[in-house]
Amino acid sequence: MIVTDLVMPVMDGFELIRYIKQSAQLKNVAIIASSASVFDSDQNRSLDVGADAFLSKPVVAETLLELLRLKLNLVWIYAPESEVYSKCNQTHIQSDSQNLSLPSIEILTNLYELAKDGNIDGILHEANNLKSNHPVYFDFAQQVIQLAENFQIRKLREALNQLIVQSK
Repeated sequence: MIVTDLVMPVMDGFELIRYIKQSAQLKNVAIIASSASVFDSDQNRSLDVGADAFLSKPVVAETLLELLRLKLNLVWIYAPESEVYSKCNQTHIQSDSQNLSLPSIEILTNLYELAKDGNIDGILHEANNLKSNHPVYFDFAQQVIQLAENFQIRKLREALNQLIVQSK
């Protein structure tokens, strides 16, 4: 499976798809073309040159997983609910039980806005700055980083919102 952006330096996604489909060794590899383009012509063109599917950006994880399931004939195996809830509870930002030192409401709000926008790079940048410049917030920043790196943005957003409400 190859997931390719349509806009790339040197060779665009259309050329890459054509090249792969002409290759004897790679012609049967499934390809998902991805782009932020809202034009139907880009979507149709990617399918015309040989892409098996089109995935618009920003990528929705559920849509990507469904395409992977369909194109690769996968069967997803899910963990038992009790295990999932146990792991979820371990990654929540819990100020009461862990006695975390929390940053100002301005910083919490900034992180919340970044999470609301889905800006993982921005969250990681801010959390790493917080960790480096204010060691007292190290544990808090580390939990934010862990959630962001695991793409648990909804969980991060909910936890930050709860902390903001509690701080008021």
